[in-house]
Amino acid sequence: MTAAHAPSDTVILRDGTVLECRIKDCEYPDPKDKTRFRLVVEIDGQGTIRQIKGEDIARKKGNQLAVTKGPTSWERRAESLKVWEKKVEALKTTETWEARVQLGKWCHSQGLPDKGDEQFKAAVELRVQAIEKGVADGRIRDAIGEHLKLAAWCEQALALPEAAEQERSKAYELRTTELGGAESAEALLDLARWCEQSGLEKQAGENYGKILKGEPGNAAAKTGLGRIRGAQEARMAKFTAELDKPGRALHLTVAIEDDADKAFLDEWAGKIQELSEYIFVITEGQFFVADCEIRDKSSSGKILIMKGKLDWKGIESADGFTGKLAWCPEAGTPGWYVTAAGRIAVSVLCHEVFHGIFGLNDEYDKESVCQCVMAAAPNVQQLCDGRGHVEGGKKDYIYTPGTEGWDCWRVVQKRFPGVAHPNPNWKWSDPAGNKQQPWEPTDFMDGTRSVGGELSWNGLRLKSPPRTVVRLKDN
Repeated sequence: MTAAHAPSDTVILRDGTVLECRIKDCEYPDPKDKTRFRLVVEIDGQGTIRQIKGEDIARKKGNQLAVTKGPTSWERRAESLKVWEKKVEALKTTETWEARVQLGKWCHSQGLPDKGDEQFKAAVELRVQAIEKGVADGRIRDAIGEHLKLAAWCEQALALPEAAEQERSKAYELRTTELGGAESAEALLDLARWCEQSGLEKQAGENYGKILKGEPGNAAAKTGLGRIRGAQEARMAKFTAELDKPGRALHLTVAIEDDADKAFLDEWAGKIQELSEYIFVITEGQFFVADCEIRDKSSSGKILIMKGKLDWKGIESADGFTGKLAWCPEAGTPGWYVTAAGRIAVSVLCHEVFHGIFGLNDEYDKESVCQCVMAAAPNVQQLCDGRGHVEGGKKDYIYTPGTEGWDCWRVVQKRFPGVAHPNPNWKWSDPAGNKQQPWEPTDFMDGTRSVGGELSWNGLRLKSPPRTVVRLKDN
């Protein structure tokens, strides 16, 4: 293998990973030995460099290296952007929502989804302007129907759930205006039923609630509210079942070796719920804790609170300043478990649980440390990927064989092939991505927190996971 193979843009590794890249160089540790080499590759359009050992590259028939030639996605994007600029300029003479949609579809077909969504949103805005003109002319009832049609179009044709929600909200505002602020049970019931039919479950529930506040025995409102809650619970149950199939809805047990009081058990119930929310955000809505049993006077559990350490902050010192905070024996195997003290921080607990579930390696004991939950405490609420990963650190604890030097997201995807990063169904609250914010920790060595985000899944919009079912057993 020589540097003459530089046009290659895809390298397939022995573990099955397909790595899109631009090969920049081929280095030989021993110039006399041409069988041993490493490729220096760029893995994105920002100049991120990675080295790949020759022995890690898969072989095709005839012992040829599994590499493919052709332009990378970022190079194709650059070419498409040039064409896009010309098309946008041409649009200035034909400013119609139909033309915007066509350009949006073209952008999506050319690997420019962000530009495509920009055009779709511009098309929506043009249609909204026409609806608002009708409102100004007094055609409110027509405008309500148009906003609802536009919402369905945004959702079904353009895959813009946020825009759809905005249009339904506009329809709701006009509908309440049309009712003139009537607050009778009959008017509210009519409004609530209209909301249900229009896909406004939240507003429907609020109006049924208003009725029940004034008339607790109102049968129609009770039935309506029950119907909404039932539909929401059914979708949440379906979501849980969907994640449970590949093992991404986690089932945990907490064993407390001491005889703990009810207050301590309740405290841990809250900690497990917080852990679930922490995991949900850090994995972009793809994992959470579905249920957990917490029992005292027990030594068998995935999380073991060690005897005599209910009020300790670390497993080797009460104040947590010396020794280990926690530990995960048998990490990366079905028999993994976490040994912890009673006051363990949620971020530290997540670090240890991720050793167990994903077999992630530690991201410390090296000159430059990743911004990653697998770094030393206090931890940030994020996993490192190919752009932010720093190789090095511990080599005596590689919990997933063959992943030495890998970033954490890559290891997760090896363990759970269906996991996506970035997750196309997850939107961060901050435009810059997984932004960390200052946090007032309740536990020792707790780290920063993400600003969070939202998962869109089959009509659900989830900023937090389904509530963890916690069972307490005070033995």
